Amino acid sequence: MPSLGSSAHFAPERCMRCAFQLARAPYRPAPEPMVRLQQRLLDGRRNGVIELPDMTALDWPVVVALFDAMLGVVWFDTKPKAREQLFARIERDFDYQPFGSARESADGLSILAWMLDGWPRHTQLAFALLRASRPRRQMRRWPHLAEHERAEVEAVLLGAWPDQKHSPDRGWWRAWIETLPEPATDLRAMAKQERLSHRRQRLLALADVRDGLPVEVAAEAAGVMARTLYIWLRRGAKDGLDAALERPRWQYLTEPQAKELIEWISAASPHGPRWRYNRVVNEARSRFGVEITAHVAQAMLRRHGPWPKRMRRPKRRLTVAPVYD
Repeated sequence: MPSLGSSAHFAPERCMRCAFQLARAPYRPAPEPMVRLQQRLLDGRRNGVIELPDMTALDWPVVVALFDAMLGVVWFDTKPKAREQLFARIERDFDYQPFGSARESADGLSILAWMLDGWPRHTQLAFALLRASRPRRQMRRWPHLAEHERAEVEAVLLGAWPDQKHSPDRGWWRAWIETLPEPATDLRAMAKQERLSHRRQRLLALADVRDGLPVEVAAEAAGVMARTLYIWLRRGAKDGLDAALERPRWQYLTEPQAKELIEWISAASPHGPRWRYNRVVNEARSRFGVEITAHVAQAMLRRHGPWPKRMRRPKRRLTVAPVYD
């Protein structure tokens, strides 16, 4: 910027060195939650009180400490792969351009805007995706904070990620998960030593629920549906932890059961869409309580389905043209 006493022509839209028009510079459109958060900060900075969404009014120093703690959850003691999962989720929800290799202040603002949007669900999901430690341990990284600021920041984080246990009537499976002899730290340690991917996935999901995370959020962090996690919890409450970690053993249909299932498949409309194998698997489970494999279901659909058979084209053989001297 030129000095106030300068007599040169003032053109704020052009660069003083190369005369480039700044209006033509490339830009990234900011999502609406980022714009709202920035406007809240600009409006509240004048009087020193910030009103964050779904929170009480906080003083400016408390808000700065809270943002430092929330971004510290993302960057401290987390694996790059877990952070990339979080960034991909933010890009998908905000329809935001991919995070650059060099982190910018706009990226930090987008992380904060996403975690505060829909409070506290997104913050809970961020903790779960990052496999972050509990809030009381997170606050140990900020020993310089004043006592009242630390208390307010810790109260906000505990509101999203509580340490206390839920009431017994919260879920029928809660009594089993709370009486597990293995705490969440032991379950995660078992997951690190586990070679089978499905057992490792279930141990991490159960550890999140053991820590008090809602089933819906823990299931989303594990990459499964909430109904699937409820099935694991039901098996564990009935037969123990090993039953929750193991896949069910596939059973075989008896001859009358197979005949009834074939008649049900043959009665389908040939003009409707083709059935998929999971429909047959679910029907066998609901009718007979028997788990059949996808291979068996596909074979039954292929042999007894009323739909026209699909013609398979022969593979083209690639020939090499002769080379003449």
